[in-house]
This record gives sequence, structure tokens and C-alpha cells, in this order.
Amino acid sequence: MAEIDTRPLESVSSSSYLCNAAVANNSSTHCLIQLQEIENLTKELARCRLQLEVKENEKMQANLKLETLRNVMQELSGEYENRIAHLEADERMIARQQPEASEECRALRDELTVVKDELDAVKSSNALLLREIELMETTMVLERENTKDALSHILRLNEYVLASAVAAIRAEEERSVFFQEIALELFNSDKNREVIERQLEMVESLESELVAKTVEIAYLQSELQQVKEHCVSSEAAAALASETMARNQEQQATEAARGNADAEAVIAGGGGGLVTLVSREDGGEQLYTKEIENDQQAAGLDGYVLVAKSNADAEEELKGKLDAAQAEIGHLRAAGLDGYVLVAKSNADAEEELKGKLDAAQAEIGHLRFSLEEAVRRAELAEKAKAALERALKEDIQKKAQRPRSQLPKTPSRAPAPLAGLRSSPGGGLDGRPLPGGCLTLGKVLNMKYK
Repeated sequence: MAEIDTRPLESVSSSSYLCNAAVANNSSTHCLIQLQEIENLTKELARCRLQLEVKENEKMQANLKLETLRNVMQELSGEYENRIAHLEADERMIARQQPEASEECRALRDELTVVKDELDAVKSSNALLLREIELMETTMVLERENTKDALSHILRLNEYVLASAVAAIRAEEERSVFFQEIALELFNSDKNREVIERQLEMVESLESELVAKTVEIAYLQSELQQVKEHCVSSEAAAALASETMARNQEQQATEAARGNADAEAVIAGGGGGLVTLVSREDGGEQLYTKEIENDQQAAGLDGYVLVAKSNADAEEELKGKLDAAQAEIGHLRAAGLDGYVLVAKSNADAEEELKGKLDAAQAEIGHLRFSLEEAVRRAELAEKAKAALERALKEDIQKKAQRPRSQLPKTPSRAPAPLAGLRSSPGGGLDGRPLPGGCLTLGKVLNMKYK
């Protein structure tokens, strides 16, 4: 701020000189009043001069600011003109690249549609494959459970058949011993009709027991037939062996019943002189009869005489075969052949056939297991191929999306302040960073939405 000048002006000093001259002529009172007025005027003039200088200083500062603003406006106008020129050039370039970009976008959309269709087809095939695998697993589990149940059932039935066979052998042995004892008693007795009748009753009871055993064997055979109908091929062989064994047992029981009927006829007739001998050879029963001389007819023993001739060799052979059958049953039980028990030596061919069918069933199970493992492996390979295809598609899409941006011309990285909002807008780069030079993205130009 300028300093205040307190020096009197020249006009003021001259007027003061004139006033002093007039004062000399006038009275002193009038001079004093004029002097005071002059001093007041001097002070007023000094204050006005000071205000004038202040106004001039303010005017100079305003002129300086105006010059500065004029220069800034010229610089900004030049920058804006340059920026407008750059934007117009970018706009022309984008307009030239827009048809190519639209064609490329259509091609990418077509490729994406084709890839989506292929992916849907792969998903549907994978779903079908998984359903088939689940069905195969369920079928294998059910077949395994059915096989276990059938094997356990067949094992129990074979045990029942073995027990019935042993009981039938023992009953046959007791019957033969009983007939021998009766023959000896009748041979040694002269009149014992009551004893003979009691013996006949015992024979009938033994025959009823034999019939019951035959019925039990037939029932077991029917159960084996039912099991054979419900089991798989591996169990069919075992059922065939059991059926063959039951048929042999039934044949043995039939022949034994026929022998009992013949013996009863001989005993009831009281004549004819026939001796019944029971022997077991190769799993079957045969009845041998031999005519003997009726030596008791001359003795006249009331017409009820039965002459029996004991055959020790046949009895020993029967006992030996019974012991061999029991030893074979114990050996089969100790061996534990998975429920496939064979009773007679004549079933060797059936055993080999059963083993062959069992091996075939195991081979089929192994083939099914291999098929299941192969299906699982193919499903895993399909999943890996699907993941690789998805990764390749993503990489291809990213490369094709980055390709147009890499072809744009480079512009200065510095952008003016008004375009800062455009950089941070949703139309910026895909990774959130501003594009160089404030360029618009292809997606914003084409009004596309990426998912």
C-alpha cells in the first residue's frame, strides 16, 4: 500500500499566502476560521488522493489477473482443440473398425453357440453314461445278493439231502438186518404166527418211514427245482447236480420199496422159498433173489415158513459202502466247496460240469467288473476332456477379446481432467483400468453385455 503524502500542495500554499495577506487586513477572528477551513480542506484532499491511489492499485491488479486469465483461456482452448482433433480421429478409426468388429462378434457368437451345443451333448452323454453305470452297479449288487442267498439255500438243501441219504442208508441197513433176523427167527421157530404178524407190522412201519423219506426227498427235489428257476446260470449247475442226486435217491427209494413189496409178498405167501439180499453198488440198490429148497415143507410148520440164507459178504459190502459214504460226506463238509456238495461218486461228471459253469460265471462277473471299471475310466476321461475344452474356450475367448484392443493406435497416456470420469465408468477396460487415451471400448460402441 502507498504511503500517505502529508506535504502541502503548491496551490494550497499560495492560497495560504493570500489568506495571510487578507488576514492582515481583516480581523484575527476571521483569519482563524479561514485557517481551520483550509486545514480541513487539506486533509480532505489528502484522503481523496490516497483513495485514488488505492483505486489505481486495484485496477492494476485486476488488469494483471485479466491478462493471466486470458493466457490460461488461450492455453485451454488450444488443448481442447487438440483433444477434439484426437477424438475425431479416434471416432473415424472406430467407425472404420466397427464393421470388422461386428463381423468378428457374429463369428464369435456362432462359435459360442456351436461350443454350447457340443457342451450340452457332452453333458447329456455323461449323464446317460452315469445312469448306465448306476444301473450296472445296482444290477451287480442285486445279483451278488441273490447269488449269496441262493448258495446258502442250496447248501442247506444239500445238507438236508445228505442227511436224508444217510438216514435212508441206515434205514436200508436196519431193514436188511431186520429181514435177516426175521429169516433166522422164522427158520428156527416152528409155530410163531403172532411173532410173524408183529414182524410184519414192523416191516409196514419201516415201509411207512421209507415212504416218508421218499416224500421228503421229493419235497427237497421240488425246492431245488424252484431254486434252480430263480438262480443264475452258476446256480443252475448246482441245482442240476442236486436234481441228479435226488433222482438217484428217488430211484434208490423206488427200488427199495419194490424190494420191500417183494419181501412182504414172500413173507405173506409163506412159500416160494425166496431169500432177499440187499446190496448197494455204484449208488443204486438191486434186489437179488435166489431160489432155495423148501426144506421146511416136509417138516409141516403150519404153512408159514420162510427159509432165509444169510449172505455175510453182501452185509459186509453194505456196511463198507455206508462207512465210505459217511467219510465222503465228512470230507465234503470239511472242504467247504461253496455250497456245491456232491454225494455219490457217480456224480463226478456233474461236478466237473458244475465247476465249468462256476468258472464261466466267475469269468462273466470279472468281465462285468472290467466293463464297469472301463466305463468309470471313460467317464473320468470325459470329465477331464470337458474341463480342458472349457479352459480352451475361455482362453480363446479372452484372446479374441484382447486382440481388437491390441490393434488400436497408441495415444498419449495423459488425459485431461474432464475425461477422468469416463475412465472409471462401466465402459472402461475389462479389468477396471482406464483405456489409453480415454478410448471407448468395443463393447460400449456395439452396446454389448459380456457375461
